[in-house]
Amino acid sequence: MSIQSLRAAMAFLTVIPVATAEGTSGERLGRAYFPAVGALLGLVAGIAFALAAPVTSPLIAAVAATAVMAVLTGALHLDGLADAADGLFGGGDIARRLEVMRDSRVGSFGLVAVVLILVGDVAALASMSAPRAIVALVIAGALSRWALLLVIAALPYVRQAVLALRPAAHTAVSISCWALRSPRSCA
Repeated sequence: MSIQSLRAAMAFLTVIPVATAEGTSGERLGRAYFPAVGALLGLVAGIAFALAAPVTSPLIAAVAATAVMAVLTGALHLDGLADAADGLFGGGDIARRLEVMRDSRVGSFGLVAVVLILVGDVAALASMSAPRAIVALVIAGALSRWALLLVIAALPYVRQAVLALRPAAHTAVSISCWALRSPRSCA
């Protein structure tokens, strides 16, 4: 584990520019740092909640924390959720579902899934005190990035190029192939 691996993990999971002196983010993906990067993202979102809560309502503070998380991650997790929902619930055979997930446009199921998740996130955070929200966001950030590692380890790569280009889409496609119970068709 090196600082170069940490930079690679930050570059992979966030929009934060962490390039080296040579202008690259690092040679390796830095997977060992995924949970730590997630915890750090959660901490930043928690601080946004804690700063907004005393001067606004808990609802506005929850929206601020959710927005900070989406901005810092480039909303990639939301994009992956939308792709997965469109592919899983959009109908058609496996080839058509994979095609839908590759499409950059968001369909009805993707939109509904993203709205429901964001409303749920905001509602959950709005019901918490600032210290509890910080702890919840740090834990959720770490656990969600750890779960990503489990998915990467447990499920086969669907397309080699997907991981390099869109990690959330890779996860969505892999989970969808597992959910469809046809991993051979997804290889």
